[in-house]
Amino acid sequence: MLQYVHEKGNEMKMNRGNILAAVTVAVVLVLFGLFVRFDASANTYAVLKASGMTCSSCSGKVEQALRNKPGVSSVRVDLPSGLVLVGYDGRVLEARMLAEDVSKAGFSATVQRVLDAKQYAALMGGSSSGGGCGNCNSSSGCGGKAAQQ
Repeated sequence: MLQYVHEKGNEMKMNRGNILAAVTVAVVLVLFGLFVRFDASANTYAVLKASGMTCSSCSGKVEQALRNKPGVSSVRVDLPSGLVLVGYDGRVLEARMLAEDVSKAGFSATVQRVLDAKQYAALMGGSSSGGGCGNCNSSSGCGGKAAQQ
């Protein structure tokens, strides 16, 4: 009888251990979800014109300000032209909000153009995945190509 009680006690400890492990995993996953942003799906693209960027550190600040925004999936900054191409979820964000974030980073910005995924794909040769046009070695870059259309 004593051994039966001892075995039941061990089973209860194991069940509590399993429950504790499951709760711990669930908490870690929730915390992970709060701090790690899964890539948003870009269905809208904004071409912004930023002024005041003079070096790669400046363009890095603009990129960082936009990349950290929930709903943004891609950012490309062309320093010489001052153009910023942002792929984002249009159901969550508006282009003016992105321009405001660039301004908060210390650079003035205006919205030059907003494209839906179909327009973006047509301009970039059929790719709406944000992978670019494959012509980024040109002096205008992807943003320049999109803004000239």
